Amino acid sequence: MTKEQCAYENPAVQRCLQAYKSAYDKKFATLGEDEDEYQAEREGKQAYLCAMPPLSGYGNICDFIACIMYAQIIDIATPGTLNRYLSGAKVALSALRQRPKRQHHQRDNMGKRSKSNKIQSRGTAAPK
Repeated sequence: MTKEQCAYENPAVQRCLQAYKSAYDKKFATLGEDEDEYQAEREGKQAYLCAMPPLSGYGNICDFIACIMYAQIIDIATPGTLNRYLSGAKVALSALRQRPKRQHHQRDNMGKRSKSNKIQSRGTAAPK
C-alpha cells in the first residue's frame, strides 16, 4: 500500500490533500517559465494546514491528528510547526476529558426529569 492509498482512508486527510493540490495547481499555472515551483509548494502547504478540521469534538481532534501526522510524512511543515499543532491537539483532548462530570449528570437528569414529570402529570387526573 502506498502513502497516498493510506491517506485516502481518512476523509479529513483527503480534504487536506485536495486543498494542497488545488492551491498548488492554481499557483503553478500562474508561474512563468523561469520561476521556481517553490511558491506553488508554499501555497499548497498553507492550504493543507488551513483545511485541517477544527479542534472541537473528539472526532475532529482525531482527524486533526491524522492530518498532522500525514503532513509530517509528506513534509508539509517544519517539525517545530507540527509539534505546536500536536500540542494544540493534546490540549483539546485534555479539555474534553476534563469537562465537569456534573454538567453531564445534570443534562442526563434533566431529560429524565422532564419525562418523569410528564408521566406523573398524566397519572394525577382528578377522580370522577
